[in-house]
Amino acid sequence: MNRETHKRPRGVGCLEWYSNLTEWIERSGGTAPATIGLTPERELQVLQDPIAAGTVVFTVPWECLVTAGRMRELRDATVWLSAAIQSHDRNLRSTKDDTASALYNSVQDCAVAMYLASRPAEYREYLASLPSDSNFLPRQWSESELKALRGSPLLIRVRKAREGIQKDYNLIREAWKEIHSSHSPSTTANFPKLEEFSSAMAVVSSRAFSGMAGFETKGGAVNDTTMIPLLDLCNHHRGRCVTKNVSYRFKDGTVMVKAVTDIAIGDTLKITYGAQGNAQLFLNYGFCVADNWEPDGSSNDALEFFRDANDLEPVAFLRTGPKSYTYGPFVKALESFRDDNAERKTEHDFVDLEAFLDECDDEGVDEEFDCCFVENDGVCVEGEDTKSSDIKLLEDFRTRLLAMQDDYVLNESSQTPFATTLIQSELRIIDFFLRAVVAIEKRLDVQDIQPLQSTIALKFIDESRARKQVDELAKVFMQIRHSGGLPS
Repeated sequence: MNRETHKRPRGVGCLEWYSNLTEWIERSGGTAPATIGLTPERELQVLQDPIAAGTVVFTVPWECLVTAGRMRELRDATVWLSAAIQSHDRNLRSTKDDTASALYNSVQDCAVAMYLASRPAEYREYLASLPSDSNFLPRQWSESELKALRGSPLLIRVRKAREGIQKDYNLIREAWKEIHSSHSPSTTANFPKLEEFSSAMAVVSSRAFSGMAGFETKGGAVNDTTMIPLLDLCNHHRGRCVTKNVSYRFKDGTVMVKAVTDIAIGDTLKITYGAQGNAQLFLNYGFCVADNWEPDGSSNDALEFFRDANDLEPVAFLRTGPKSYTYGPFVKALESFRDDNAERKTEHDFVDLEAFLDECDDEGVDEEFDCCFVENDGVCVEGEDTKSSDIKLLEDFRTRLLAMQDDYVLNESSQTPFATTLIQSELRIIDFFLRAVVAIEKRLDVQDIQPLQSTIALKFIDESRARKQVDELAKVFMQIRHSGGLPS
C-alpha cells in the first residue's frame, strides 16, 4: 500500500503544536500516551511498545470536542449554531418545498466551520494542529487548475460546492446581523471573512466525524458533526490490502480509541471513512486512492452517467465489480436511451452519488448473484422481442461512452496527481462498460461490431478479474433479457 497516496494534505507542522495538543487533551481529562507520535507526513504512529488488540490507545474528553452539544455549552459557539439554524429555517419557511434545504452544506457543518473560523480561544491548541494551507479541495482551485479534471462529472459538483460555500456564507451573515442588531458595529465587524469560512469548511469537510451514539446525553444526537482532536490525524485506509486497526466510540463523556488488531512498532493508526469512491474522496477530503477495491472485487469508484452532456442529473452511477453490482446500473443507463424511458422507473432513482455508495456499502452484496437485487435495480423485459431494440440501445450507450471518453485529458505528469488518479479510475469504468457492450453484441450476433479505439490506453490493476467481470455481466444480461435461445 502506497502510504503517500492516502495522505491528506496537512500543511507544514512541527512537534511543538503536537505537544501542546496532547498536553491540552490530558489537562482536559483525556489520555495521549507517549507511545504514539507523528510521522513526517503528520500521521499517528506507534513509536515504542507494540499495542495489543483491545487496548485503549488514547481518549479525547468531551471538553475537547467541537460538536452541537458542546457548542450549546459555550456562549460564543451557541451564537454560531443559532445563526446557522436561523438562516436555514428562515429560508425553509420562504419556500413551498418543505424538503428543500436552505443551506447547501448541513446546518451543523456550517455552524462548526463558522465557530472555528472565529478562532475561539478555548480551542487554540486544536486550531494550531489544523493545516495552515487548506487549498487542497478542488472547489478551492483556480479555473486553470481545474483543467486537470476536464471530462470528469466531478467538475459539476466542484462548481456547485463552490457556489454553495458563497450561498451559506451570505445566509449566515444575514442571520448573524439580525442576532446582533442591537449591538455595536464593532461586534458585527468581527464576522469571519469568506476566505476564512471557506478554509474552515474545508477542515470540517475533511476531518469531521459523525454517527457516534451517546451524544444524546450531552444535548446532541447520533449524527452530529464532530471535530475530534488527535483522532483526526488518522487517515483513511480501505481496500483489498489495508484495513483499519483502530475503532472509536463515545462513552461516559469521552471518545475512546481502541486497537482492533495488534499494532506493531512503526505502524500508523488507521481508520476508514467507509466505501467511498475517488470522486467523493477528492471532493470532500482532497485525496484519491489508486487501488480503491474491496475484497469481493468491487470498486468503490462510481461514475455519474449523464444520458446527454446537457443533462442536469445523472441517470445512473456506473461501478465496476461483480455482476450483482454492475447489472442494475448498466440496465438503467441503457434504458435511458429508450424513447419511453420516462415511464420506466425503478425503486433506486438516486440523485446523489454518496447515497448510492452508502447503500451499496450497507447491502453487502456478495459474489453470489441475487436475482431480487436485479429486479429491484433494473428493468426486466424477459419475454419481449427485444433483440433489435437492445442492439439500438447498446449502440446509443456506446456512442455516449465514447463521447465521454474523448472529453478527458489524461496528464500523468500533472502537478495534481490525485486528479490523475481520479481520471484514471473513471476512464477504467468507461472502458469496462464499453467492453460489456461488445461482449453482449457478440452474443446477439451483431454484424460489423465497431472496434473499441481510444487515444487513452489504460490497464486495469487486475486485468484478468476485469475480463471475468465483463463476461459475467454479459452472460447475466443475456440470461435475463434474452433467455429464449439466443447465444449465451
